[in-house]
Amino acid sequence: MKQAFYLTSRSFTNMRRDIAYYWFRLFVYIMLSICVGTIYYKVGHSYDAIQARAGMFIFVTAFLTFMGVLSFPSFVEDMKIFTQERLNGHYGVAVFVIANFLSAFPFVFLMAIIPGTILYTMGGLHPGFDHYICFIATLIATLSVEEGLLAAISAIAPDFLIGMIAGSGVMGMYLLNGGFFRLLRDLPKPVWRYPLSYMSFHVWTSRAFYNNDYRGLVFDNIVPGGPPLTGEEILKSRFDMYIDYSKWWPVFVLVCMAFTYRVLFFLLIKLRERLPLLIMSMKMEKKKIVERATSGRFVAPLDTDGKELDMH
Repeated sequence: MKQAFYLTSRSFTNMRRDIAYYWFRLFVYIMLSICVGTIYYKVGHSYDAIQARAGMFIFVTAFLTFMGVLSFPSFVEDMKIFTQERLNGHYGVAVFVIANFLSAFPFVFLMAIIPGTILYTMGGLHPGFDHYICFIATLIATLSVEEGLLAAISAIAPDFLIGMIAGSGVMGMYLLNGGFFRLLRDLPKPVWRYPLSYMSFHVWTSRAFYNNDYRGLVFDNIVPGGPPLTGEEILKSRFDMYIDYSKWWPVFVLVCMAFTYRVLFFLLIKLRERLPLLIMSMKMEKKKIVERATSGRFVAPLDTDGKELDMH
């Protein structure tokens, strides 16, 4: 516990002093939130507002996650420091993983609550404090998943450039399955629907956003004088995002994903430590076999009864 406390304190201090780690991201998030808020200001309940709300949600989800790759150089630097201190036996892998999460969480919280409040207020989304809390909780969980995914990639990336490319590629693949560009029911079932749509955290973020905002609202019909459209009907027929269970369930799934990626981060670090030793031992064993063969020593094979066979 003492090791985790001191390491968390040191990591938090480094993150607080490094402007490029989280502060610059927070500044960009706030500026973009104001921009998005002015574009979707008081989006309303017209028929066109149905698609406008969905566009706002997918932009927030995609932009917040893709901006995370800007912190990848800092992730790689942390891994280098950890590798050096790990060789000296200062602390273990579990302590590093826990400290990395705890030191970053306050910044994740700020990056969710400040831009999220601006977006929710200026956009005029679903009124009600519980809807606002669900929106902010979804942002926090989504950013936690993104941080865990990038941390796991940093454990095996040889440098920050390859890590940024790999992280962007994985999140881009997840985004394609997010339910906006292609409805979930229309995705090809092999690979894209099963299992990638369930692995994509963009799907669960969209489900949380959509069900939190659309359910309980009524929108105008495209036909003048036609019956109003309920949010439930829109979620079922237009977006294929309706869920019969609580809107908090997708948030819980995102929390589980964040935990899973941290466990994967731990396992990949362990693999990174032990794989070179395993490869070295295999090479040494192969070298011994070659030396025995070249020295002229030969062990006669055994028959089924355990007796040496006569080779003459």
